[in-house]
Amino acid sequence: PVTNLTIFDSTIPSTTSWSDSKAVELGVKFRASSDGFISGVRFYKGSLNSGVHTGSLWTSSGQLLTTATFVNETDSGWQQVNFATPIPISADTTYVASYHTNVGRYARDLNYFTNSITNGPLTALASGTAGGNGVYLYGSGGFPVKTYKLTNYWVDVVFGLSCSACAADVSRNGTVDIIDFSSFRVCQERGLTATDDAGRSCANSDVNKDGQINDSDFQ
Repeated sequence: PVTNLTIFDSTIPSTTSWSDSKAVELGVKFRASSDGFISGVRFYKGSLNSGVHTGSLWTSSGQLLTTATFVNETDSGWQQVNFATPIPISADTTYVASYHTNVGRYARDLNYFTNSITNGPLTALASGTAGGNGVYLYGSGGFPVKTYKLTNYWVDVVFGLSCSACAADVSRNGTVDIIDFSSFRVCQERGLTATDDAGRSCANSDVNKDGQINDSDFQ
């Protein structure tokens, strides 16, 4: 069922705050091996990368799918922003996740994307698979297209499998769609089970197809 997956998990960059202090949009090209949803964007923040940050999701041609502003950031470490609505993506299709910093001082590792980086269904592409990877654009923001020495700027996504993979019409609207993903994810995050009153209002799909709606449908 629905799981929040990332590419880099808790990996820490070798360089957490590079000396470049110009405003810049930094991104990563990625694919998923199955249909699903991107519920948010992450980036690794060094202690010098201060100020307001925004996260965005793009198609490979530069169409902006959604954006959001990071809130409640820590001084350093992985930061995450969740989109207002998870964005559906298609299997084996290239997308770009990015974030913008006004002060530069971003994390980076040179010559990182000589090979692809795969974690479960997610892959950060090797440079050359769909153009260069590790992309950037100086300025006030926009679709990052430039590359430099196969650099990883430590941008990541939060991915969930589509409910169509488990045929879960959680919202009971007759179709498996984005509402089902959102509802099911909320149930998981709140720890609701089929024995809870609140859980009964969500747990209305036999996700694991064992013939009944029970706690295992929330695993």
